[in-house]
Amino acid sequence: MPTSYPPGVRPFLGLVLILGCLPAFIVLLIIRFENSEIFVFGQNLGPYSTGQLLAGVLSPSAPILLLIPLAIIWISPKDFKYFFAMPILSPLAFLGPTLVTATFVGASGLAQPIQALLLISIFLTCFCLWLRVLDPFFPKPLLLLLYGALWASSSFLDYVVRYVVPHQDSIAVKGVGMLTWALPQLGTLLSTTDELLLGGGWAWKSILPTLIQMPLLLGVLFLLARKSKSSEHQDSA
Repeated sequence: MPTSYPPGVRPFLGLVLILGCLPAFIVLLIIRFENSEIFVFGQNLGPYSTGQLLAGVLSPSAPILLLIPLAIIWISPKDFKYFFAMPILSPLAFLGPTLVTATFVGASGLAQPIQALLLISIFLTCFCLWLRVLDPFFPKPLLLLLYGALWASSSFLDYVVRYVVPHQDSIAVKGVGMLTWALPQLGTLLSTTDELLLGGGWAWKSILPTLIQMPLLLGVLFLLARKSKSSEHQDSA
């Protein structure tokens, strides 16, 4: 039997793939790699890695990735296998064409880009869980505004944690930095993936809050689903 997809899933992933093909097409037209050096329009610009190339693609396109969780909630796939598959398939559809094209034009060393794809998938899954928890309590337009506020707040907190906290002994400043554990790490996605792609390793200060939030959010979703089912049983009784 043919597989039945929720409405909107295929068009959404198709749109993400088309957007991902745009930077891949540019790479194919103007870039070549030889002996780990990059040539743009035939001009040798020196040593360059696939990770640096992907970081360059992510720099202007990170907002597109951060809008993906909103799109997933808007589509609202009820089947959890689609809900969890889409944050994984979306970055693959968006960044995969660039990685394939970079390999075709001579780039090597895909370890860091693959790790970055895994990291982005983890972050997007966590953001989707946040939105899934908040969705029953807010209408969609208000949820969009709340998402923007969380995005701005986490960007500010990322700045505080990276550039202020290490140079301040104030308890108040350190307390503000601790708020990162209670908010989705929307504003840290680009800086965290950049650090990984440019050879700085895994930024655990940003990654650990996300890893801890995910099981907690799953627990909240389970409780909300259980409460909803008990309410339905009471209404039908």
